Amino acid sequence: MSEGAVNHLCLCVRVPKSGSNSLSRLLASAFVGRQIFLLPNTLDLDGRVSGFQKLRFWRTRLRNLNKLYGTFDTDKAFEVINTESRAGDLIDGGHVDFRSVNGKVKHPLKIISILRNPYARARSEYNYARQGFRNKGVFGRVDASLLPKIATRNSFLGYLDFLYAHREVYGDIAASYLGWTRDEPLSVFRDRAIFHCGVLEKAGQFTDGLALKLGKRIEFPHVYRTTDIDVKAIGAKERARIEAIYPRDFELYEQFYWSQ
Repeated sequence: MSEGAVNHLCLCVRVPKSGSNSLSRLLASAFVGRQIFLLPNTLDLDGRVSGFQKLRFWRTRLRNLNKLYGTFDTDKAFEVINTESRAGDLIDGGHVDFRSVNGKVKHPLKIISILRNPYARARSEYNYARQGFRNKGVFGRVDASLLPKIATRNSFLGYLDFLYAHREVYGDIAASYLGWTRDEPLSVFRDRAIFHCGVLEKAGQFTDGLALKLGKRIEFPHVYRTTDIDVKAIGAKERARIEAIYPRDFELYEQFYWSQ
């Protein structure tokens, strides 16, 4: 990437079960020669449902802040980023949302992200959660995050029913991470906040477009982890539930599917 090619900081927004590990690896190679600052997860969704999960989130967050920046204070971590970062650098790390970071950094900030068809994403999340829970030991299962526990106890439809009942927390997950609330038209949000966004189903086009913007050759690495596939097909009831849980996510997906 040539100096001055990007006049803002870039934020890798890793939407869960949307090729997020592949995206992070892609950007690690795309931003070689630039500084990459890591941040721990920012959205404590489970903590809005469970007090135990809230404690679990903050335990992990504080441990990661200390590991990355030698502090338990989020503001001090951003002080490091603001002191050392330059336009054209990257912020990555865990699953980090745009709104939590945008007001903390001194440089203008724009998103790099990849989305996934919400039907496929919901099914993948369910399968991944069940596989991960089964692979844990006894203590790991007690200390697991909430959704794997719910997925393991329920059918796919039962899992979606839980998400629907708590849709103010778990609904529109991609929109929550990108920070689009419908307070502004999607086209205005895209022009204001997005540097590059595409969809997993068109990973090649996403990569080609990003390579053109950065002025370097890059390839999209496919990283698959889920091997135990409990649910392969999605029925009509499940589809209706998914549509009710993620209405804004479908709008985002359609926008970036057709604009690539």
